[in-house]
Amino acid sequence: MNAATVAARGWFARIAGRLHWRMLADAYTQGVDNFLLLRFVAASMVIYTHSHALSGMRKVDIFVHAGWDTNAGGIAVDMFFCISGFLVTGSFMRWPT
Repeated sequence: MNAATVAARGWFARIAGRLHWRMLADAYTQGVDNFLLLRFVAASMVIYTHSHALSGMRKVDIFVHAGWDTNAGGIAVDMFFCISGFLVTGSFMRWPT
């Protein structure tokens, strides 16, 4: 190994020693996940999508304006379906009966 690789590994080891790395299995056993944050983001996107209709303003979706093929509401619905799939699968894994 060259000196730059050794230095990079040493820097990473120092940073990793200060951080608490949580594995997916740890979060699963503790019952802690980030689904609440994802649900909040998806719900905010739904509110953003419906705000144009409620305010009477011209509808300009940031995702459509950026050239995406879908709007924020479509992304939010997809997020809710994905989250539901993870939650249902986790429930089945805990109680298969």
